[in-house]
Amino acid sequence: MRLIQLACAAVLPPFVLALPSSERSHSSRSHNLAPRASLSFPIERVPSTRSATSLRKRQDLHSNARVNLHAVSITLGGQAVKLYLDTGSSNIWLIDTDFQCIDIDGHVISKDTCRFVDSGFDVRTAGGAKIDPSFFNTGYAGGEYMIGVGWTSDAEFNGVTIKDQIFGVVDRAHWAGDGYTSGLFGLGSLYTNQIYTNSSTVPVGDDSRVVFPNPVTEAWKQGLSNEYHTLALNRVPFDDEHDGVQPAGYLALGGVPDDIKVTGKSATVPLIKWTVGANGAYIDEQAWSAPDWKSTFTFPGSEDITQELVTPNMDTGASGIGLPTAVHNAYTPQIANTSCDGSGMPPLAWNVNGLDFYFDPLDLLNKQGSNDCYFQGYDAGATGAAL
Repeated sequence: MRLIQLACAAVLPPFVLALPSSERSHSSRSHNLAPRASLSFPIERVPSTRSATSLRKRQDLHSNARVNLHAVSITLGGQAVKLYLDTGSSNIWLIDTDFQCIDIDGHVISKDTCRFVDSGFDVRTAGGAKIDPSFFNTGYAGGEYMIGVGWTSDAEFNGVTIKDQIFGVVDRAHWAGDGYTSGLFGLGSLYTNQIYTNSSTVPVGDDSRVVFPNPVTEAWKQGLSNEYHTLALNRVPFDDEHDGVQPAGYLALGGVPDDIKVTGKSATVPLIKWTVGANGAYIDEQAWSAPDWKSTFTFPGSEDITQELVTPNMDTGASGIGLPTAVHNAYTPQIANTSCDGSGMPPLAWNVNGLDFYFDPLDLLNKQGSNDCYFQGYDAGATGAAL
């Protein structure tokens, strides 16, 4: 069996990441001092082949990967939908029930090719209203893109109602979907939202951008929760995996979930925050947050290289593990003759506060057990890392 060094997806052991909702949060507050969550709702693990490669503008290393996505349930405008959970992007959007699926050349093709679930957002019966004028336009690294309008309505999950949530409704989609969700729930930077207060015929920019919080941050702004929210994911063991939907953790509002049990190693690190501006103007109460720790990677020979201490990007929507250049260049030559069943894979660990958290060897391979498998890591730059 042959192993090819390309990129796809890797999953760490179970982790809990607590994020502040605004610049008022205290970066020195540790996980142990964070409040207990008042509300939480489940995250589902969804297996997907992501096989709709014909939709892509260019061949993408992730397009044929069997990956595990994470989905959440939410009600928007009175309509219940399931959305793909993505901590690495900003927008919340879902498809119009009458959307058009677009191919590489911009031609309308069968809706089934985009692989959304059958249900979507019916603007004819939904509550709320279109933002008029408005233009929604976002794209992703694999060449996928969405075009539509802005919408505002109440958002509900797990008994919580958030007033006047803003999101995108997509009427044209170039998307390689998972067959289970009908949109995306972004928890990334508030300032890279891509709804604009003009039409598609007018150039878009910061002056016309609608800066809006996601539902989790809106819950804090509307006094429904404390300023912390928590993403807690559990790694489903390979022996327990199946082709159906499985519980994968919680997204909790207001703190750390009470019912999270962490076994084995655990590490606690603080968060940092910084505010952002548009054209030099400060945006009130908007902030990015990131883990405030410096980490390294441990593997055979890691003591022989100089590692830049990096703060990794924790991205549930990414389908690869980004390694710093020095780590990537030292580790990948060791895997050339590794079997696709994971045996003989040199150990690789993410070191946090002196503790090594090892990747499962099979999590480092795409198409594990086949005749041709792929190493799911890539060079993220001298000080880059993405998990």
